[in-house]
Amino acid sequence: MNNAGRTLDELLNSEEQEVELHQANASSEKLVSLNAQIPESIMRDLRLISAYTDTNIKDLIAKEIGRFTKRAKKKMIEQLNAG
Repeated sequence: MNNAGRTLDELLNSEEQEVELHQANASSEKLVSLNAQIPESIMRDLRLISAYTDTNIKDLIAKEIGRFTKRAKKKMIEQLNAG
């Protein structure tokens, strides 16, 4: 998605879907649809981060979920070893 020449308000209020052409899926995992209701304020923040870090929203969310998953697995292993 080319954001050149667009104002911040246009980027933050855009309803268009991001499209990535000719990019192979880095993972062979099956993708599933996530029908989640995301608060407008969070979506606005995600668009802001996406616009100014050249990271698409999907990758941004996947990265953050990965961080929390690592923490959860570490805590799970600690609890299993303690018990």
